[in-house]
Amino acid sequence: MNVLYVNANQRNKLSDAAGYATHMAKTIKGLEGAGHCVVKFLAGENQEAQEAKRAYRTMRNYIPRGAARVVRDVYEVFYDRRLYRRWLPLAARHRIRFVYERMNQLHTVGLRLARQLGIPFVIEINDPMRETVTVDLSGLMKRYAIFLEDRLVRESDFVVLGSEELKKSYVRRGSPSDRFLVLYPTADLDLFKLGNGRPATRQQYDLDGKVVVGLVAGNLSARWRRLDLLLDALPLIARQQPRFAALIVGEGKLGLPGPAAASADPGPRVAVTGKVAYNEVPKYLDSMDICLIPHATWYGSPTKLFEYGAMAKPVVAPRLPPIEEVIEDGVTGLLFEPENQADMVRQILTLLDNASLRAQLGHNLRQKITSQFTWEKNTSALINAIAGCAPTRA
Repeated sequence: MNVLYVNANQRNKLSDAAGYATHMAKTIKGLEGAGHCVVKFLAGENQEAQEAKRAYRTMRNYIPRGAARVVRDVYEVFYDRRLYRRWLPLAARHRIRFVYERMNQLHTVGLRLARQLGIPFVIEINDPMRETVTVDLSGLMKRYAIFLEDRLVRESDFVVLGSEELKKSYVRRGSPSDRFLVLYPTADLDLFKLGNGRPATRQQYDLDGKVVVGLVAGNLSARWRRLDLLLDALPLIARQQPRFAALIVGEGKLGLPGPAAASADPGPRVAVTGKVAYNEVPKYLDSMDICLIPHATWYGSPTKLFEYGAMAKPVVAPRLPPIEEVIEDGVTGLLFEPENQADMVRQILTLLDNASLRAQLGHNLRQKITSQFTWEKNTSALINAIAGCAPTRA
C-alpha cells in the first residue's frame, strides 16, 4: 500500500546526526521493508527550509530575541497552511492508504490532508507539548501548541507513542486507552551488530587494555542529558578501577571541568569523538564494554537503549518508567536512582569488576530486543491498527 509520511518541521532533515532523524529513517525503512511504498513529504528537505533558517538568523541581529521568536512562530502557523495547499495536489496523485505524521509544534497539515483525502490519520508523538524540554516557543504560541496537540490526539484515528508511561499520561487527561499504540523506537538490527571495528577504534583512541564505559549523544551540550553525572565521577571511578576509560560519542561543548581534569590525569582515559555519521556509530559501540544512559525523560524510551542492547552491550541506566518497561534490573541491565551519582557509580563499578556479568546482561538484553522489539513487529502492529480503522469521509 502507499503510505504518506509527513514531517512539517523545516529544521528536521533525514541526514541529520540526531535522534529524531534516526527515528524518522527507521520508521520509513520499516514500512518499506514490509513492502509498502512510502511517499515522503518532508519540509526540512526543501531549499525553502534553508532560506527560512538564514532569514531567522538574520532577523535576530536586528530585533529583540523575543520579538524574533514571535515572528518565527507566526510564520510557522501560516507556513503550515501553505504546505497544505502545496502538498494536497501532490498527495492526490497517489492512492494513499493512510497519512502518518510525526508531530511538530504548530503544525496540523497531516491531519488536514488525511481528512480531505478521506483516509485514516496517524500521529506520532515523541515530545508532549506540556512537558517537552525542546520547545522554544513564544508564550502565546506555547498555549496554542498545546491546543493543537490536544486536537491532534482527539481527531486522529490513533496515536503512536514510545512508552506506556506516556500513554498513561494521556489517558489520565481523559483520552480513551484504545486510541494509543505503543511502539518502542528499537534498533536497526542489520546495522547494529557486532563487527570488526573494535580493535581499530580502540587503537585510534588509545583504549587498548582498558575497560571502556561509553555513551552516544548527538548534542553533548544538552543539559538534560546530565553528562555531568559521569564527568564529575571520572576521577572517583578511576581510583577504584585503574583500567577504567571513557568513550563519549557526540559533538558540543561539555562546559564542565570534569573531562579536562580527567584527561590531564593519566589514570582515566577520556576520548570524545566529535560528530560521527550515524552508520559509523556501531563501530564505536563495538569498542565499549559498558554503555551508560546518565539521564532520560520521564516519557520517552531512549533509542540508544535499544541500539546498545542490539549490540549485546550491558547497560547502566536510570530507574525511570520507560526504561523499566524494557530493562529488568539485574537481568537485562543495571538501574540506578535517577540523578543519584553515587548509585550510578556503584553500578558502573559492579560491571567494571565483573566481565562475566557484563557478558550475561548484554546477551540477555539482545535476546529480549531481537525477540520483542523489532521494526518488523512495529510495522506489523501499525498496519494491523490501520486495518481496523473505519473509512473516513472527506
